[in-house]
Amino acid sequence: MWRRWPRPQEEATLTVDALILAGGRIPADFARAVGTDKKGLIEIEGRHAVEYVVQALKEAKGIGRIALVGPQEYADTLAGKLDAYAREGKSIGANLRAGMEALGLGDEAMLVVTCDAVCLAGRAIDEFLGMCPPGLDMVCPVITTASAFRAFPERKWVPIPLRGQSVVCTNMFVIRPRVILKNEALATVVGDARKNLLAGARVWGWGFVLKLFLRRLTMESIAEHVKKVAGVTGTGVVFPDPDIAMDLDDAADMPIVKGWFARRAAAGGATGDPVTT
Repeated sequence: MWRRWPRPQEEATLTVDALILAGGRIPADFARAVGTDKKGLIEIEGRHAVEYVVQALKEAKGIGRIALVGPQEYADTLAGKLDAYAREGKSIGANLRAGMEALGLGDEAMLVVTCDAVCLAGRAIDEFLGMCPPGLDMVCPVITTASAFRAFPERKWVPIPLRGQSVVCTNMFVIRPRVILKNEALATVVGDARKNLLAGARVWGWGFVLKLFLRRLTMESIAEHVKKVAGVTGTGVVFPDPDIAMDLDDAADMPIVKGWFARRAAAGGATGDPVTT
């Protein structure tokens, strides 16, 4: 089973710098529908998607500096709002390295978040940081598949089948630079595996993937396998708020996200306030 921590009552005990990943381009049909080929520059309620992410990071008490890796248009859009910027590379691993170097990190952990996590809130970031066990190379928050469908029933989720339950990956994780420095290709596989369970088969092995689909794996067995194969220590934490998993994968997600913003506005909430569904 994935480890579940009680919801912390205090602010985040871990303080880290944050990196926004904004590399890559969206498919042509999605780009035509939203008027841009860059996810973070999609406009929602009069603001770019990435601006909601930056706002959430700035509201989080556990976040220090903020960097972004992506095309120059992001640096122009966010002028004065970033502490560091780097141009995108050819892979997620290269972008993680570029962001780490832009922040000048040694072996301090950093929070990585995608540029289209428009429902992310500062309070959720702090809550996740408060859940992170010390000393690990990587910590990933997940939500239960049941909570994902309750909050966003129209969404096409990609569940990860585990023994006893299934979970969904989210739009952020904490990682230590040594993971990136040790193996940039591994960092890319870890990033890709968020949305594609087969992406890591060449690294983790087909036997591991088969056990996953047969629901024979637990958090502990996954962590042990990753440590054995890649020398990386890590874990997943079950997060209570499904909003952290919602993003903009395709045009079908646009009305879902707009509906979330409408519900929040009707409830009189500010950016980052939870929405009751």
